[in-house]
Amino acid sequence: MPKTYVLAVYGTLKKGFRNHYFLEDSEFIEKGTTKEECIVLRHDNYREINCNSNNQYEWISKDSSFPVLIFKDNTGEAHQPRKCVVELYKVRENVKKAIDILEGYPDMYDIKETEIITESGVSTNALIYHFPESKFEI
Repeated sequence: MPKTYVLAVYGTLKKGFRNHYFLEDSEFIEKGTTKEECIVLRHDNYREINCNSNNQYEWISKDSSFPVLIFKDNTGEAHQPRKCVVELYKVRENVKKAIDILEGYPDMYDIKETEIITESGVSTNALIYHFPESKFEI
């Protein structure tokens, strides 16, 4: 039996966005939110993105920008930590390895297991790519 992972995605890997094709053969589980508060910023200008709004990422399809998620609550007064809406997928090991390359893991992004509360109210753990605090400077 091949190894599988539960992966939480919040940016270009979500349905309807440019990198979702990596997940086409993966099983969609459910939407959810991170239990831990975080900040989602554009990588190119560190402007905050409200990952809970309906038009949260419309700019992604217009340019080569992508969001970065930071588990940090001291990024300055301009940033408001909040729970982030994610999509959960069950992915095979080969898919995770391909996404590791896409995400620049471990050189750009890091990955950690975090608690997700699903839309149906179930608590589950999932892997999520995040921008390490050590690389975040404004």
